[in-house]
Amino acid sequence: MIIFIGIILYFASQFYGIESFAQIETPLWIWCIFALWLSTVLHTITISVRNVKMLYLFIVKNQ
Repeated sequence: MIIFIGIILYFASQFYGIESFAQIETPLWIWCIFALWLSTVLHTITISVRNVKMLYLFIVKNQ
């Protein structure tokens, strides 16, 4: 679910130009939320990759 929301947010952010972000002053708490969200998404991706490897080995070894 986290990866899906991250992908949606990534594509939704493509509608805004870089020029519009340069004009907005972003508060520190938004940067903290962004850093927390990014670390959560990256953590979820690494866990997913590890689980794919474990599932592959489970399927191959149990045949």
